[in-house]
Amino acid sequence: MTLCAVVVTFNRLDHLQFTLARLISGTADHIVVVDNASSDGTNTWLATQDDPRLLVITLPDNRGGAGGFEAGVATARDTFNPDWVVLMDDDARPIRGALTQFRSKIATLDPDTGAVAAAVVHPDGRLCEINRVSRNPFWNRRLFTNTLLRGTRSGFHLADYAFARLYLYRRAGLGRTTLCRDIDANNFADHTHIRLYFKLH
Repeated sequence: MTLCAVVVTFNRLDHLQFTLARLISGTADHIVVVDNASSDGTNTWLATQDDPRLLVITLPDNRGGAGGFEAGVATARDTFNPDWVVLMDDDARPIRGALTQFRSKIATLDPDTGAVAAAVVHPDGRLCEINRVSRNPFWNRRLFTNTLLRGTRSGFHLADYAFARLYLYRRAGLGRTTLCRDIDANNFADHTHIRLYFKLH
């Protein structure tokens, strides 16, 4: 099973250095870093990295997270044809051993599984609330009522086990996927990554 990590970065070299070191010390077969036209020396630093698994894409302008992932996933798919692709921002690195653990769990997944999401935690182990996925309460009467009665976001937020920022996609799923083009760089948010990066069929 081959696994390719795709990281999108923009002017956060300090975060990228930490994240890339974590990935290089791990078990990813390939690592694609998309530099969204950073101006903080990111491209210069990346040019000094000589890990053979690393492929750097430097975009001519900042296409935002969604545009960066579109470029990164297309490159990963067309260049390496990996079994799985894992997506992450430059500040959302996997904990040590996470990718190895994922590899060990592959056999337990339903054969039709096309995507897997991993929770985001703080260094002390607390779940990161900023990455909690939510459902629009205006689309569902029950959710709207729960939100009014509870008076908090708990009425429309997903449970602890159901939110993530690291996304892993199976090759077969990418084969049935149309990558989105011409995405507004300002029109994306963590909880809409999947919807914006891909038109899933």
